[in-house]
Amino acid sequence: MRILVAEDETLIRLDLKGLLEAAGHEVCAEARDGVEAVELAATANPDLALLDVKMPRLDGIEAARRILDEHPIPIVMVTAYGEQELVLRAEAQLSRNAKRARPARIRRSNRSGESRR
Repeated sequence: MRILVAEDETLIRLDLKGLLEAAGHEVCAEARDGVEAVELAATANPDLALLDVKMPRLDGIEAARRILDEHPIPIVMVTAYGEQELVLRAEAQLSRNAKRARPARIRRSNRSGESRR
């Protein structure tokens, strides 16, 4: 699967890229902000976009909306922030703009990497 990774923190972006590639996926593009993510979604032709919610110039929620308007691909939103309001905004925006998408269950992990719901 060809994946676009958009994350403003370089170390996190590199970690995500490494994890995805180790799982057998191709990271076809890397963006440092939401504007780059939208541009790269149009040119790199990814099968899926992995977007950080909080990024400079254009946040991940608005970037996802713009990507979905032009390219109906699955989008996974990630964030280090536990703000319920932010999660609800992302769900509402993506549900409103995606034709056949539905929000996935939210999985949170603590700093040790253990998942919790």
